[in-house]
Amino acid sequence: MKKIKLIVFSDFISSFSISAFITYAYWFLYRITKDQSIVSTIGTITMLAVLGSMMGGYIVDRSSKLKLLRMIAFIRIIALIIALTILMMGGSNVYIVITIVILNACLNIVYMPLTESIAPTFIQNDEDIVSANSWVSLASQVSSIVSSGFSVIMVMMKDPEYSLVCVVISVIISFISLSRIKADDKPKMSNNISLFRLKSKIKEGIFLIYKNHLVSIMIPIALVTNFCYWTIWLLMPKFSVDIYGKYSFTYNFIDMGLTIGGIVGTVVLTKLGKKIGKLHFYPIYLAGQAFSLFLLGLLSLVPFVSIINVVLVGIIWILYGFFNSISAIIYFSAVQMSASRSDIGKTVGAVLTIFSIANPIAGITSPFLLKLVGLRPLIIVLGLIMFLAALIIYTPPYMKVLIENEK
Repeated sequence: MKKIKLIVFSDFISSFSISAFITYAYWFLYRITKDQSIVSTIGTITMLAVLGSMMGGYIVDRSSKLKLLRMIAFIRIIALIIALTILMMGGSNVYIVITIVILNACLNIVYMPLTESIAPTFIQNDEDIVSANSWVSLASQVSSIVSSGFSVIMVMMKDPEYSLVCVVISVIISFISLSRIKADDKPKMSNNISLFRLKSKIKEGIFLIYKNHLVSIMIPIALVTNFCYWTIWLLMPKFSVDIYGKYSFTYNFIDMGLTIGGIVGTVVLTKLGKKIGKLHFYPIYLAGQAFSLFLLGLLSLVPFVSIINVVLVGIIWILYGFFNSISAIIYFSAVQMSASRSDIGKTVGAVLTIFSIANPIAGITSPFLLKLVGLRPLIIVLGLIMFLAALIIYTPPYMKVLIENEK
């Protein structure tokens, strides 16, 4: 567990600044262009990259996890230095920011299944899996809240050059810190990575999902809920400016609320995991997420705007983050335990890929749905749809699978 904490802390040093810059990037692009379609397009491209997580999981399974983290950090250092140099030479701020967001999304193809594989790789026994995942999740949530605060500073600085300098420094420190930790051994596998073999492994990942009932039965639910959430999330820049434009910090407040809720949920699960971490409670937490988004839509109907409204928006996102963090940890812990150690990367990558298919669709359709329904009604309707999806899990076929996979 000590090694996991060291790795998580070292990665945290860079992840918080990168997350801050991505949050700042969406704000920057919306402030400059005033165009929701640009925000949605960048979000769509980012989400499309997530669909490569299955291939990323294949790479993770064949690599030393720690060495892979170092490699990603090194690539980020080089890319950020190049971007900073171009900016200082008079390059376009908008195009550079967009490029960095897209590059980060491409690296996440490997980075996302990699972070999910850290805990099961370094634990000594299976009983520690939930605790280890809680530490990883907690570090991620702390990173997010620090990044939320840091993104406020970036917004105040306005110029992306200064923000990039901060990010470069943090990534370099992270790389040095990761380099001081002894790496895990590379799995003994063939080094032949042909196109045919990649296709074969992708098919293998799909087969792993097909035979894993815990995953396969949840695919329809995940597609619906992810579509609802990401459609709403991509509307948050517009939501914060058009409805709460009087308070410029609203978007950062939303991001911070989501993170605080995630931290609280993770801490509570760490302390009360044996009581509230049962897989059959999963639909309750999913329903809690849906109800939070429904409340957000109702709050937006209030005809007057005050600081109290903004505080309530933050509280609602705290609730969403609370339920989301608990549901994610208990579900992915169960998925990890249901897969063999040699297949964890492929399984997690496949799950992330399949579950994320709806995400880019949300990005593509959000501008059209916005014009068709309107901002406030759209949030309410999507919240209700997500709630109905959670209720479906209470039916016998779903509950049977959840109970069978409880550890």
